Amino acid sequence: MKLLMIAFGHTDHVLSLCKALAGKINVTLLFVVSGERFKNESLNIDVSSLPFGVTDNEDKIYGVLPPEVKNFIDEKFHIWFLRTPSRKFMKDFLLRNLRACLSASKLIKRKNFDIIHYNGTSGFIFYFTRFFRKYPAVWTLHDFKAHSGEESKKNVLINKIFVKYNFHFIQHYKYLKDEFIKYFGISGDKVHQVYDGAFDLYNYYSIKDKNTFMNYILFFGRVSKYKGIEYLVEAFDKINKKNINIKLVIAGEGDLWFEKHKISNNKNIIIINRYIDTPELVRLISNCLFVVAPYTDATNSGVVMNSFAFNKPVIASDVGGLREVIKDGITGLLVESKNVDSLKEKIEYLIDNPALLEKMGNNIAGMRKDSEISWNNITEKCIEIYNNVIMNFNL
Repeated sequence: MKLLMIAFGHTDHVLSLCKALAGKINVTLLFVVSGERFKNESLNIDVSSLPFGVTDNEDKIYGVLPPEVKNFIDEKFHIWFLRTPSRKFMKDFLLRNLRACLSASKLIKRKNFDIIHYNGTSGFIFYFTRFFRKYPAVWTLHDFKAHSGEESKKNVLINKIFVKYNFHFIQHYKYLKDEFIKYFGISGDKVHQVYDGAFDLYNYYSIKDKNTFMNYILFFGRVSKYKGIEYLVEAFDKINKKNINIKLVIAGEGDLWFEKHKISNNKNIIIINRYIDTPELVRLISNCLFVVAPYTDATNSGVVMNSFAFNKPVIASDVGGLREVIKDGITGLLVESKNVDSLKEKIEYLIDNPALLEKMGNNIAGMRKDSEISWNNITEKCIEIYNNVIMNFNL
Protein backbone atom coordinates (compact mmCIF):
# COMPACT_ATOMS: atom_id res chain seq x y z
CA MET A 1 0.00 0.00 0.00
CA LYS A 2 1.22 3.52 -0.85
CA LEU A 3 0.00 6.19 1.55
CA LEU A 4 0.28 9.96 1.15
CA MET A 5 -0.09 11.86 4.41
CA ILE A 6 -0.85 15.56 3.79
CA ALA A 7 -0.24 17.49 7.01
CA PHE A 8 -1.05 21.10 7.90
CA GLY A 9 0.53 20.96 11.35
CA HIS A 10 0.40 18.64 14.40
CA THR A 11 4.05 17.86 13.71
CA ASP A 12 4.73 15.61 16.70
CA HIS A 13 1.73 13.38 16.02
CA VAL A 14 2.28 13.21 12.26
CA LEU A 15 5.99 12.37 12.36
CA SER A 16 5.47 9.70 15.03
CA LEU A 17 2.55 8.15 13.14
CA CYS A 18 4.39 8.10 9.80
CA LYS A 19 7.46 6.49 11.37
CA ALA A 20 5.29 3.77 12.92
CA LEU A 21 3.32 3.17 9.70
CA ALA A 22 6.51 3.03 7.63
CA GLY A 23 7.40 -0.29 9.20
CA LYS A 24 4.37 -1.84 7.48
CA ILE A 25 3.47 0.21 4.37
CA ASN A 26 5.04 2.70 1.97
CA VAL A 27 4.60 6.21 3.41
CA THR A 28 5.16 9.71 2.01
CA LEU A 29 4.57 12.70 4.27
CA LEU A 30 3.80 16.05 2.63
CA PHE A 31 3.96 19.07 4.94
CA VAL A 32 2.10 22.16 3.70
CA VAL A 33 4.08 25.22 4.83
CA SER A 34 4.04 28.91 3.96
CA GLY A 35 6.26 31.94 4.09
CA GLU A 36 9.86 31.91 5.31
CA ARG A 37 9.55 29.75 8.41
CA PHE A 38 7.62 26.67 9.52
CA LYS A 39 7.04 26.83 13.27
CA ASN A 40 4.87 24.05 14.61
CA GLU A 41 5.48 21.94 17.72
CA SER A 42 8.82 20.11 17.33
CA LEU A 43 9.67 21.84 14.05
CA ASN A 44 10.89 25.43 13.99
CA ILE A 45 12.78 25.58 10.71
CA ASP A 46 13.78 28.06 8.03
CA VAL A 47 12.13 26.98 4.75
CA SER A 48 13.13 30.06 2.74
CA SER A 49 15.66 28.01 0.76
CA LEU A 50 12.88 25.77 -0.59
CA PRO A 51 11.18 26.93 -3.81
CA PHE A 52 7.47 27.67 -3.91
CA GLY A 53 5.66 24.53 -4.94
CA VAL A 54 6.50 20.99 -3.96
CA THR A 55 10.01 19.83 -3.02
CA ASP A 56 10.60 16.09 -3.10
CA ASN A 57 14.40 16.28 -3.23
CA GLU A 58 15.32 14.74 0.09
CA ASP A 59 18.81 16.26 0.09
CA LYS A 60 17.21 19.72 0.08
CA ILE A 61 14.62 18.70 2.65
CA TYR A 62 17.13 17.09 4.98
CA GLY A 63 19.14 20.30 4.70
CA VAL A 64 16.44 22.23 6.59
CA LEU A 65 15.54 19.57 9.18
CA PRO A 66 17.14 19.38 12.65
CA PRO A 67 19.56 16.45 13.08
CA GLU A 68 17.29 14.82 15.67
CA VAL A 69 14.37 14.76 13.22
CA LYS A 70 16.59 13.36 10.45
CA ASN A 71 17.81 10.63 12.79
CA PHE A 72 14.23 9.86 13.79
CA ILE A 73 13.02 9.56 10.18
CA ASP A 74 16.09 7.44 9.34
CA GLU A 75 14.99 7.29 5.70
CA LYS A 76 12.13 5.00 6.73
CA PHE A 77 9.60 7.18 4.91
CA HIS A 78 9.67 9.94 2.31
CA ILE A 79 9.16 13.53 3.39
CA TRP A 80 8.18 16.37 1.04
CA PHE A 81 7.36 20.03 1.55
CA LEU A 82 4.73 22.02 -0.31
CA ARG A 83 5.71 25.66 0.21
CA THR A 84 3.15 28.34 -0.60
CA PRO A 85 3.38 32.14 -0.30
CA SER A 86 0.52 32.21 2.20
CA ARG A 87 -1.93 29.92 4.02
CA LYS A 88 -4.79 32.35 3.26
CA PHE A 89 -5.74 30.53 0.11
CA MET A 90 -8.60 32.84 -0.99
CA LYS A 91 -7.04 36.16 0.01
CA ASP A 92 -3.28 36.54 -0.36
CA PHE A 93 -1.26 35.35 -3.39
CA LEU A 94 -4.26 33.42 -4.71
CA LEU A 95 -2.77 32.53 -8.11
CA ARG A 96 0.67 31.69 -6.68
CA ASN A 97 -0.92 29.46 -4.05
CA LEU A 98 -2.94 27.75 -6.76
CA ARG A 99 0.15 27.21 -8.93
CA ALA A 100 2.03 25.73 -5.97
CA CYS A 101 -0.79 23.28 -5.28
CA LEU A 102 -1.05 22.39 -8.97
CA SER A 103 2.65 21.50 -9.08
CA ALA A 104 2.12 19.24 -6.07
CA SER A 105 -0.91 17.59 -7.64
CA LYS A 106 1.01 16.68 -10.81
CA LEU A 107 3.77 15.01 -8.81
CA ILE A 108 1.30 13.22 -6.54
CA LYS A 109 -0.68 11.83 -9.47
CA ARG A 110 2.51 10.42 -11.02
CA LYS A 111 3.30 8.51 -7.83
CA ASN A 112 0.10 6.42 -7.91
CA PHE A 113 -0.77 6.56 -4.24
CA ASP A 114 -3.52 4.24 -3.03
CA ILE A 115 -4.99 6.55 -0.40
CA ILE A 116 -4.56 10.07 1.01
CA HIS A 117 -4.68 10.82 4.72
CA TYR A 118 -5.22 14.51 5.54
CA ASN A 119 -4.04 15.59 8.98
CA GLY A 120 -5.17 18.90 10.45
CA THR A 121 -7.26 21.62 8.85
CA SER A 122 -6.65 24.35 6.29
CA GLY A 123 -8.45 26.16 3.52
CA PHE A 124 -6.08 24.36 1.17
CA ILE A 125 -8.31 21.31 1.58
CA PHE A 126 -10.42 23.18 -1.01
CA TYR A 127 -7.72 22.66 -3.65
CA PHE A 128 -6.92 19.09 -2.74
CA THR A 129 -10.54 17.93 -2.79
CA ARG A 130 -10.69 19.07 -6.41
CA PHE A 131 -7.31 17.77 -7.53
CA PHE A 132 -7.66 14.36 -5.87
CA ARG A 133 -11.32 13.40 -6.21
CA LYS A 134 -10.36 9.98 -7.54
CA TYR A 135 -8.42 9.08 -4.40
CA PRO A 136 -9.91 7.41 -1.32
CA ALA A 137 -9.38 9.83 1.56
CA VAL A 138 -9.18 9.79 5.35
CA TRP A 139 -9.12 12.97 7.43
CA THR A 140 -7.89 13.32 11.01
CA LEU A 141 -9.67 16.52 12.00
CA HIS A 142 -8.17 17.75 15.27
CA ASP A 143 -10.08 20.20 17.48
CA PHE A 144 -13.19 20.20 15.30
CA LYS A 145 -14.80 22.38 17.96
CA ALA A 146 -12.81 25.40 19.11
CA HIS A 147 -11.51 25.65 22.67
CA SER A 148 -12.84 28.38 24.96
CA GLY A 149 -11.35 31.72 23.94
CA GLU A 150 -10.15 30.40 20.56
CA GLU A 151 -13.37 30.48 18.56
CA SER A 152 -12.87 31.02 14.82
CA LYS A 153 -15.85 31.40 12.50
CA LYS A 154 -13.57 30.75 9.53
CA ASN A 155 -12.34 27.38 10.83
CA VAL A 156 -15.87 26.33 11.80
CA LEU A 157 -17.06 27.18 8.29
CA ILE A 158 -14.15 25.32 6.63
CA ASN A 159 -14.76 22.21 8.72
CA LYS A 160 -18.52 22.21 8.18
CA ILE A 161 -18.15 22.61 4.41
CA PHE A 162 -15.49 20.00 3.80
CA VAL A 163 -16.78 17.44 6.26
CA LYS A 164 -19.58 16.84 3.73
CA TYR A 165 -17.11 15.61 1.13
CA ASN A 166 -16.37 11.94 0.54
CA PHE A 167 -14.03 11.50 3.50
CA HIS A 168 -13.69 8.97 6.23
CA PHE A 169 -12.66 10.53 9.54
CA ILE A 170 -10.41 9.60 12.45
CA GLN A 171 -10.85 10.86 15.99
CA HIS A 172 -8.48 10.00 18.82
CA TYR A 173 -10.99 9.26 21.60
CA LYS A 174 -14.25 7.34 21.75
CA TYR A 175 -15.77 10.42 23.36
CA LEU A 176 -14.66 12.56 20.42
CA LYS A 177 -15.95 10.08 17.86
CA ASP A 178 -19.43 10.30 19.39
CA GLU A 179 -19.23 14.10 19.65
CA PHE A 180 -18.02 14.36 16.06
CA ILE A 181 -20.94 12.34 14.73
CA LYS A 182 -23.45 14.46 16.67
CA TYR A 183 -21.79 17.80 15.87
CA PHE A 184 -21.63 17.27 12.10
CA GLY A 185 -24.65 15.01 11.78
CA ILE A 186 -22.88 12.44 9.62
CA SER A 187 -23.03 8.68 9.36
CA GLY A 188 -21.27 6.81 12.13
CA ASP A 189 -19.75 4.29 9.73
CA LYS A 190 -17.58 7.06 8.29
CA VAL A 191 -16.03 8.01 11.63
CA HIS A 192 -13.31 5.85 13.16
CA GLN A 193 -11.56 5.99 16.51
CA VAL A 194 -7.81 5.46 16.83
CA TYR A 195 -5.81 6.54 19.88
CA ASP A 196 -2.65 8.58 19.56
CA GLY A 197 0.65 7.20 20.79
CA ALA A 198 3.53 8.67 22.77
CA PHE A 199 5.54 11.08 20.63
CA ASP A 200 8.68 8.99 20.27
CA LEU A 201 10.41 11.74 18.27
CA TYR A 202 11.19 13.48 21.56
CA ASN A 203 13.35 10.56 22.68
CA TYR A 204 15.83 11.47 19.94
CA TYR A 205 16.75 14.69 21.75
CA SER A 206 19.39 14.75 24.46
CA ILE A 207 18.20 14.74 28.06
CA LYS A 208 21.70 14.88 29.53
CA ASP A 209 21.64 18.63 30.12
CA LYS A 210 19.89 19.55 33.34
CA ASN A 211 17.73 22.59 34.02
CA THR A 212 18.94 25.29 36.36
CA PHE A 213 16.14 24.26 38.74
CA MET A 214 15.11 20.84 40.02
CA ASN A 215 12.34 19.22 42.07
CA TYR A 216 9.42 20.74 40.20
CA ILE A 217 6.04 19.97 38.68
CA LEU A 218 5.36 21.18 35.16
CA PHE A 219 2.71 22.84 33.05
CA PHE A 220 3.73 23.24 29.42
CA GLY A 221 2.10 24.20 26.15
CA ARG A 222 0.57 27.20 24.51
CA VAL A 223 -0.89 29.59 27.08
CA SER A 224 -4.61 29.99 26.46
CA LYS A 225 -7.72 30.55 28.55
CA TYR A 226 -9.02 26.99 28.31
CA LYS A 227 -5.79 25.66 29.84
CA GLY A 228 -6.95 26.67 33.35
CA ILE A 229 -3.57 27.97 34.53
CA GLU A 230 -5.16 30.34 37.03
CA TYR A 231 -6.61 27.34 38.94
CA LEU A 232 -3.22 25.65 38.98
CA VAL A 233 -1.53 28.80 40.32
CA GLU A 234 -4.13 29.15 43.07
CA ALA A 235 -3.84 25.48 44.03
CA PHE A 236 -0.05 25.63 44.12
CA ASP A 237 -0.13 28.83 46.16
CA LYS A 238 -2.08 26.97 48.85
CA ILE A 239 0.39 24.08 48.78
CA ASN A 240 3.37 26.41 48.90
CA LYS A 241 2.21 27.96 52.17
CA LYS A 242 3.30 24.71 53.80
CA ASN A 243 6.90 25.58 52.81
CA ILE A 244 7.42 22.46 50.74
CA ASN A 245 10.58 22.30 48.65
CA ILE A 246 8.76 21.98 45.33
CA LYS A 247 8.55 24.43 42.45
CA LEU A 248 5.92 24.94 39.76
CA VAL A 249 7.21 25.64 36.26
CA ILE A 250 4.81 27.14 33.71
CA ALA A 251 6.37 27.00 30.24
CA GLY A 252 4.69 28.28 27.11
CA GLU A 253 3.98 31.16 24.79
CA GLY A 254 0.86 33.32 25.09
CA ASP A 255 -0.75 36.16 27.01
CA LEU A 256 -1.54 35.67 30.69
CA TRP A 257 -5.09 36.81 31.38
CA PHE A 258 -5.23 36.55 35.18
CA GLU A 259 -3.67 38.54 38.02
CA LYS A 260 0.07 38.28 37.45
CA HIS A 261 0.96 39.23 41.03
CA LYS A 262 -0.08 35.69 42.04
CA ILE A 263 2.98 34.52 40.17
CA SER A 264 5.40 37.36 40.86
CA ASN A 265 4.75 37.17 44.61
CA ASN A 266 5.63 33.47 44.77
CA LYS A 267 9.34 32.71 44.34
CA ASN A 268 8.57 29.01 43.81
CA ILE A 269 6.55 29.66 40.66
CA ILE A 270 8.79 29.91 37.63
CA ILE A 271 7.21 31.15 34.42
CA ILE A 272 8.89 30.82 31.04
CA ASN A 273 6.44 32.85 28.98
CA ARG A 274 7.79 32.36 25.44
CA TYR A 275 8.06 29.80 22.70
CA ILE A 276 9.84 26.73 24.09
CA ASP A 277 12.04 25.03 21.54
CA THR A 278 12.17 21.25 21.46
CA PRO A 279 15.54 20.65 23.21
CA GLU A 280 14.44 22.86 26.12
CA LEU A 281 11.02 21.21 26.28
CA VAL A 282 12.61 17.77 26.35
CA ARG A 283 14.74 18.81 29.33
CA LEU A 284 11.74 20.30 31.13
CA ILE A 285 9.58 17.19 30.74
CA SER A 286 12.29 14.61 31.38
CA ASN A 287 13.43 16.28 34.62
CA CYS A 288 10.04 17.10 36.16
CA LEU A 289 8.24 15.06 38.83
CA PHE A 290 4.98 15.01 36.90
CA VAL A 291 2.89 17.14 34.55
CA VAL A 292 -0.32 19.04 35.34
CA ALA A 293 -2.98 19.85 32.72
CA PRO A 294 -5.79 21.72 34.55
CA TYR A 295 -7.89 22.37 31.44
CA THR A 296 -11.38 23.83 31.61
CA ASP A 297 -12.35 22.05 28.40
CA ALA A 298 -10.53 19.86 25.89
CA THR A 299 -10.91 17.72 22.82
CA ASN A 300 -7.63 15.86 22.92
CA SER A 301 -4.21 16.92 24.14
CA GLY A 302 -0.74 16.43 22.73
CA VAL A 303 0.60 17.33 26.18
CA VAL A 304 -0.37 13.88 27.46
CA MET A 305 1.51 12.05 24.70
CA ASN A 306 4.51 14.35 25.05
CA SER A 307 4.59 13.48 28.75
CA PHE A 308 4.10 9.77 28.15
CA ALA A 309 7.14 9.77 25.83
CA PHE A 310 9.15 10.20 29.06
CA ASN A 311 6.84 8.02 31.19
CA LYS A 312 5.72 11.05 33.17
CA PRO A 313 2.32 10.79 34.94
CA VAL A 314 -0.21 13.54 34.30
CA ILE A 315 -2.72 15.16 36.64
CA ALA A 316 -5.49 16.44 34.38
CA SER A 317 -9.01 17.78 34.52
CA ASP A 318 -11.60 15.15 33.73
CA VAL A 319 -12.74 16.82 30.50
CA GLY A 320 -13.17 15.63 26.93
CA GLY A 321 -11.74 12.19 26.39
CA LEU A 322 -8.68 12.56 28.64
CA ARG A 323 -9.88 9.81 31.00
CA GLU A 324 -9.48 7.33 28.14
CA VAL A 325 -5.68 7.71 28.16
CA ILE A 326 -5.05 9.03 31.67
CA LYS A 327 -6.10 6.05 33.76
CA ASP A 328 -6.96 7.44 37.18
CA GLY A 329 -4.51 6.12 39.77
CA ILE A 330 -2.60 4.13 37.11
CA THR A 331 -1.00 6.58 34.67
CA GLY A 332 -2.01 9.78 36.41
CA LEU A 333 -4.84 11.37 38.34
CA LEU A 334 -8.08 12.99 37.22
CA VAL A 335 -9.56 16.03 38.90
CA GLU A 336 -12.79 17.97 38.56
CA SER A 337 -12.30 20.95 36.27
CA LYS A 338 -11.91 24.36 38.01
CA ASN A 339 -11.91 22.71 41.45
CA VAL A 340 -8.90 24.34 43.15
CA ASP A 341 -9.11 22.36 46.39
CA SER A 342 -9.34 19.02 44.59
CA LEU A 343 -6.42 19.96 42.33
CA LYS A 344 -4.38 20.94 45.40
CA GLU A 345 -5.10 17.59 47.08
CA LYS A 346 -4.15 15.56 43.99
CA ILE A 347 -0.88 17.45 43.54
CA GLU A 348 -0.01 17.00 47.22
CA TYR A 349 -0.89 13.31 47.00
CA LEU A 350 1.57 12.66 44.17
CA ILE A 351 4.29 14.80 45.75
CA ASP A 352 3.95 12.79 48.98
CA ASN A 353 4.02 9.40 47.19
CA PRO A 354 7.23 8.98 45.19
CA ALA A 355 6.73 5.20 45.06
CA LEU A 356 3.36 5.74 43.34
CA LEU A 357 4.98 8.15 40.88
CA GLU A 358 7.52 5.49 39.97
CA LYS A 359 4.81 2.85 39.62
CA MET A 360 2.76 5.13 37.36
CA GLY A 361 5.84 5.71 35.18
CA ASN A 362 6.29 1.95 34.83
CA ASN A 363 2.62 1.58 33.97
CA ILE A 364 2.97 4.15 31.19
CA ALA A 365 6.03 2.34 29.82
CA GLY A 366 4.03 -0.89 29.75
CA MET A 367 1.09 0.74 27.97
CA ARG A 368 3.42 2.18 25.33
CA LYS A 369 4.53 -1.37 24.49
CA ASP A 370 1.18 -3.16 24.53
CA SER A 371 -2.13 -1.33 24.73
CA GLU A 372 -4.44 0.79 22.62
CA ILE A 373 -1.82 3.58 22.71
CA SER A 374 1.05 1.39 21.50
CA TRP A 375 2.18 2.33 18.00
CA ASN A 376 1.96 -1.26 16.85
CA ASN A 377 -1.76 -1.43 17.68
CA ILE A 378 -2.36 2.08 16.34
CA THR A 379 -0.78 1.30 12.96
CA GLU A 380 -2.66 -2.00 12.62
CA LYS A 381 -5.93 -0.16 13.20
CA CYS A 382 -5.02 2.61 10.74
CA ILE A 383 -4.07 0.11 8.02
CA GLU A 384 -7.34 -1.75 8.58
CA ILE A 385 -9.22 1.54 8.10
CA TYR A 386 -7.20 2.37 4.95
CA ASN A 387 -7.93 -1.05 3.43
CA ASN A 388 -11.66 -0.77 4.13
CA VAL A 389 -11.85 2.77 2.72
CA ILE A 390 -10.00 1.72 -0.44
CA MET A 391 -12.14 -1.38 -0.89
CA ASN A 392 -15.43 0.50 -0.50
CA PHE A 393 -14.45 3.66 -2.40
CA ASN A 394 -17.17 4.77 -4.86
CA LEU A 395 -19.31 1.72 -4.14
